[in-house]
Amino acid sequence: MNRRYLAQRLLNEGHLSQKELAELLRQRSFGAFEKAAASLEGTDEHPAMTAVRRLAGPELQIEVEAYSEYMELLMDSLMDFLEAPAVIDTQMVPPDETSAVFYAVSQRMDGDMSIVSGIMAESREFAELATRYSEEQFDAPEDEYAMDSLEEFLNVVNGVFSVREAVKDEEIDLEVPRHGKLMNPMGNQQLVLRVYADFGMFYVVLASDEFM
Repeated sequence: MNRRYLAQRLLNEGHLSQKELAELLRQRSFGAFEKAAASLEGTDEHPAMTAVRRLAGPELQIEVEAYSEYMELLMDSLMDFLEAPAVIDTQMVPPDETSAVFYAVSQRMDGDMSIVSGIMAESREFAELATRYSEEQFDAPEDEYAMDSLEEFLNVVNGVFSVREAVKDEEIDLEVPRHGKLMNPMGNQQLVLRVYADFGMFYVVLASDEFM
């Protein structure tokens, strides 16, 4: 299977703990993932989608396919555009965990389906996401260009998603991205995912309407 998916499979199947995974990602110890992969049985070519399906639960039966496809694209995009290996945590995010998360960007995709996707992070991780995408150094997310950078990244990912959906005769239009801070996401049909990357942890929010 694709090497970039090994860590997600190892977490999904319980071969690595959350703490072990976060440390190996921080160290970029990709050889350790390959060594641990020897214990994997069977095949799962879409472990990011598997993780999302498990977390979505029965209340998101209608949305889960689109949410899981979106997250696989986002995880690939983090690697392709930011060179940031990342893994979706397999544990649910309690509603109060994001109440003090400082910075967020979101974008609504509307048309034959309605999805709002967003990224939320603390100051250091938000600035690092923006820095990696733009290849410009941002020390604080308050920088207007840091916000612009992550809004652009989200717009690129969502543009690719809309093109893929168009192949399935699903027409989607992208609205203007938004940003904010000090908020607790409150969207309908919402799924909040904890994502670990080599620089730290952040959240991805998916909902059927604007959560900011």
